[in-house]
This record gives sequence, structure tokens and C-alpha cells, in this order.
Amino acid sequence: MIAPLLNLLVNCFEQSRSDTLTAKVLQAINNLMTWPLPSKMIKKTQKVIRKQVFDVLAQRGLDTAAPIVQACFGVLATLLEKRSLDLNQQQSEILVDLIRGSIDNATVLQKASFKLAKALIHRKVLAPCVYDLVEHMCELLVIAQDENVRRDCRAVVVR
Repeated sequence: MIAPLLNLLVNCFEQSRSDTLTAKVLQAINNLMTWPLPSKMIKKTQKVIRKQVFDVLAQRGLDTAAPIVQACFGVLATLLEKRSLDLNQQQSEILVDLIRGSIDNATVLQKASFKLAKALIHRKVLAPCVYDLVEHMCELLVIAQDENVRRDCRAVVVR
């Protein structure tokens, strides 16, 4: 029953030109990914979603506080946690750079950035950049001015 809806949302995500619509579609996809779905369908849609998400991040990634970027982070985190998404070295490095920029920006708290960092770390992605991210989060755990940043860093680093 849910499979046709996921296909429809993925098609909408591929063709959407509006940031607001794309962010909402990504949130819906994120919610659907937590449901039991056929594994064959998941593998097919994962590739499309991963490609599209990295395209969106390439275009708008520097503004990590933007709702569309946070929605991309949320979908990637869910796919890493629940669906065993595979990332190559370059994709891992891009994500770590974006996460670092996002958590260093103390003006806006981005829950999806911390969720994605937690998914990368607990998925045991083996890349030097992930170790650097953990080290940076350990520093923020101690020196961050914002209590929310310290709390979220603690939740990511200390399990």
C-alpha cells in the first residue's frame, strides 16, 4: 500500500523546482522510510534519493540552516540508520564538511545535522573526516557557549 506513495514522492522530489515543496517531499519520504517496505524497492529508490540529495546539497549546501538542506540531512540520517545506505569516501567527506559548518553555526540549532552526525558515527563509516568530526564534537562538548549544542554533541559522542 505504501510502495506506490513512495514512488510518487520520489518522482515529485526528482521533478520539484521549489525549495519549499522539495523540503516537504523530503520530510514525507523520511517518514515513509521508517515503515517496513520491500527491500527491492528500497534499493532502487535509495540510489535515486541519494543522487538527488547530493545534487541539492551541491546547489544549496553552504546554507546549512535552510529547511531544504536540513530535510536532506534528515533523509540521509534515516537512510543510514534504518536502511544501510552506502556512501563512498567523497560523499562522506562532503557530508562531514557540511555537518561541521552547520554545528559551528550557533545562531540556529539544527537537529538534523546532529542526527546525521550520529548516524554517520554509529554506522561506523570509516573515513578520516569522520574521526575529525568526532574530535571536533568532543571539543564543542566542552567549549560551546550554547547549552543545546553541548547537549546534542554529548548525545552524539557519548552513547
